[in-house]
Amino acid sequence: MLAAAPLSWQLKGTQVTTPSQRVSFLMPPSWSLTTYRDGVAIRTPMVNGVQCEILVLEPRAAAATEQGQWEQLALLTKGILPAGDADLRGEYGSSDLLHTKRRGKSGAGWSFVGLVLEWGSTRIDPWLAVFGNQAVPVIPFAPGGTNCLLSHQGRVDAATVFHSLDLDRFPAAPATYREPLLGSWFTSDGRTGVLYASAANGHYVDVAATSGTIIESGQIYDVFSSFAGAGRYFVYGSLVARFPTTVSSTEKNHSNFVRIYEEQSSVTNVVECEIHVSSIDGSPYEICLWKST
Repeated sequence: MLAAAPLSWQLKGTQVTTPSQRVSFLMPPSWSLTTYRDGVAIRTPMVNGVQCEILVLEPRAAAATEQGQWEQLALLTKGILPAGDADLRGEYGSSDLLHTKRRGKSGAGWSFVGLVLEWGSTRIDPWLAVFGNQAVPVIPFAPGGTNCLLSHQGRVDAATVFHSLDLDRFPAAPATYREPLLGSWFTSDGRTGVLYASAANGHYVDVAATSGTIIESGQIYDVFSSFAGAGRYFVYGSLVARFPTTVSSTEKNHSNFVRIYEEQSSVTNVVECEIHVSSIDGSPYEICLWKST
C-alpha cells in the first residue's frame, strides 16, 4: 500500500523507553528527555513562547470499566499536581473533571480514554492507553495554549507519541477504521473549510474552500478559492491511503496517519484527525474534522 501511496509524513525519531523498559515510543531529536522513577517527561522546543511537556508514566492495572478509567485518569492527573492544588477544572472551568470525556481505539488495536482539563492558564489533555488489563497514562501539558495537545489542530507532538506508543511489544490487532471513517467530516476556522466524505464502496470526495481580503492599489477586494477532488481510499491500521482519480501536481497518491475518537460533553461528537504536511514549508500538522450528522 505504501509503495503505491507514500506516507505524507514519516513517523520517525529516537526510541525511548520508561525505566521499567515496558513502555516505548518515538521521540523526535529536537525534544528533551528527563527520566523519573515512575516514567519520563519529554519537552518540546519552544515555539511562539510555548514549551509543551508530555509525561509518559509506567503501566499500572486498568480500571475494569470505561467510567472507572476516566475516574482513574482524573485522579492520576490531580495526583501529579502540587499537593492540595484545587485549581484543576474540567473543560470551560467546570467543577466536574469528567465534564468532557473521550474514548476510542488506536489503529494498533489498543483502546484509550481521555479528558479535557484546565489548570489555570494551562490546558491538559490526559489520556489512558489501555492494553488489555494494563493502562499507560500519557499526560500532555500546554502552558498558556493548546498547540501541542492530542485534541488540538496544529502541531503533532502528542500525536507522535500516540502513533508510536507500545507496551510489552503488545501483539497488534489492527483496528479497522474503515467503518468508523464512513460518512461526511467537516471543519472550519471561519475562513477555510474542509469536507471529506468516504463511501462504503471505497470512494471518497474532498472539498476545500477559503476566503479573505487583499489590498491592491488602495482598494480592498474579497477573494475566494476552492478545490474539489475525488478518488479511491483504503484503510489499514492507523493509515488511510487515498488514490485521487485525477492525479495532479498537488494531489497525488498519499497515505496519512489517522485516529478516530468519540467526545462526550453536553453533546456527543465523533472526531477524525489526520496528519498532513504543509505545501508551503513542509512542516507536519494535524487536522481534526467532526462527523456530520
